[in-house]
Amino acid sequence: MKKNLIPLAVLGFVGLTLTSCGGDGYADVVYSVPEGTEKVTTNKWDKNGDGTLGYVLMKGEDGNPEAEARTEGLDEGMVEIGKANNVDVARLAQQTMRDPNAGAWHAGTAKNTFDGWASQYGDKIDAILSNNDGMAYAVYESESYKSINAPIFGFDALPTVLDAIIEGKGFAGTISQNGNDQGFLCALVVRALLDGASIDAKGNFTGANADHWNELIGKMNHEKVYTDNVKNFASMVTPVTTKEAAQTLKAGETIDLSSDTTTYTEKNVFVCGYKAGDDFLANNVYPAIEEYCEHFNLKINNGGEIAMGDGTSDQKIYDAMVNLETYDAFIINVQTNTAWEEYVKKIDAAKSGAPIVFYNRQPSKAEDGSTVADTAIAERANTYFVGTARDGQGDAMKEMVVNWYNANK
Repeated sequence: MKKNLIPLAVLGFVGLTLTSCGGDGYADVVYSVPEGTEKVTTNKWDKNGDGTLGYVLMKGEDGNPEAEARTEGLDEGMVEIGKANNVDVARLAQQTMRDPNAGAWHAGTAKNTFDGWASQYGDKIDAILSNNDGMAYAVYESESYKSINAPIFGFDALPTVLDAIIEGKGFAGTISQNGNDQGFLCALVVRALLDGASIDAKGNFTGANADHWNELIGKMNHEKVYTDNVKNFASMVTPVTTKEAAQTLKAGETIDLSSDTTTYTEKNVFVCGYKAGDDFLANNVYPAIEEYCEHFNLKINNGGEIAMGDGTSDQKIYDAMVNLETYDAFIINVQTNTAWEEYVKKIDAAKSGAPIVFYNRQPSKAEDGSTVADTAIAERANTYFVGTARDGQGDAMKEMVVNWYNANK
């Protein structure tokens, strides 16, 4: 699983210029073939042969750093395809898939929205882009999709999506951000910090028992990535656009810790998740956190379950944050990316300086997710973020659609 990996490089997004092209029925043209350059109209992706690749985009959540980056990356990927292949590219529609009662990233809303898009745009839809697999798969299973039959792209490498890619019936690609590695890193970093280790600017353990912790982190399924200014641990993301890659991921990714026979003293750790029904977390990260916390003798929530939010606000998690003085460390999945400071305040009021690992949702200083929290997290000791950073997710989405298109044009 260390092949075909995309480095988490920073992606500088330049805004797309939308131009009116009403005569062709394409209102939002994100790329136009320059005058004097022959437009290609024989591309097999262009189902109606009009020289324009039309796409629809399902956004997960407004203001969420991951959703913003994924959306930008998908748009940039489509523009790159247009430039490289002399075709116009049009974003036919984009909508944030939020249900007022169930929160954002809502698969049912995505399915219902796509029903309308299929009716409105028909064979102008040449690609279906989604911020995650849950929304994409809901469209894939819909009756409306059968009449469109365009390639679908998602993010998360859910088991159902890997099966769909293996079957080769329209699901074109997804991104694995390696949830098992993320769960492992949450537990490992907390355990090492509790046992007196430190972490240097390259993400290597120093101090107490450093060799042991560095040996364990080397067991990750994918190459470790560490960004010092935001104290971000992750593993390199894996694009999945072939049957072979999907089958490899389906084989399972559990990290073999059988050689680690260390006796760890029991520690009590508060663990929360922003939403029980998040497909990626529920299928990958939550089970991994539970598995590896057990290995490292980290007792979750006084022997209980991960405290779950409702997917709409942080309040339900705040309500669960009681008796914080009884915990040795904290593994936090915020609902609102900008709310991370409130979590730190609550923890420090009860257990000043205790290790904190934020995971999955990157702490941010801006509502649109454009600026990550590079001040207080950097300055507070024993505080880290585990997960694929914002820019890495956008980069991965761009590379996924471009690579698939180049292999299938």
